[in-house]
Amino acid sequence: MNSDVQTLYLDSCGANVNKLESFIERICDEMNIYNEYFSNITTSIVSLYESVCAHSEMQGSLKVDFYNDSNGLNFLFYIDNEALMQELQSVLWDRSSILEDEKYDWLFILDRLCDNIRLLEEGILLQYDIKSINAELANVRVMFLKSYLIGEKVFNN
Repeated sequence: MNSDVQTLYLDSCGANVNKLESFIERICDEMNIYNEYFSNITTSIVSLYESVCAHSEMQGSLKVDFYNDSNGLNFLFYIDNEALMQELQSVLWDRSSILEDEKYDWLFILDRLCDNIRLLEEGILLQYDIKSINAELANVRVMFLKSYLIGEKVFNN
């Protein structure tokens, strides 16, 4: 992990979307991330935040770390809920369940908008490979998201 870690503490799970969005915006401004990719980052991170907070056992505060390393932009959500982490491990191992079960719609969004999703001991890490991002890839991702949001089935080729 890079030593230049920025941390955000969200006091009340589910009630601080604007604080999380401001955190993402500030980071993207510092990194000169352009609009299309900024939208992908914001959509996926807010989707993860809302979904984690909606989980019945998730109450109280949530910690999010940001750091930039050779893998790109990294957002680590600390999750102290073993049942949720085991469920996510199972779903991410067999990604076909993301398409088969509506309760995993948010994981579908993450899968399409992030370059890498990793489950670590401490939580979920979302990675965005900004060194290889280009306008064409960002536009394809936006197209996937728009198609998904209007109810179309979207498959990865």
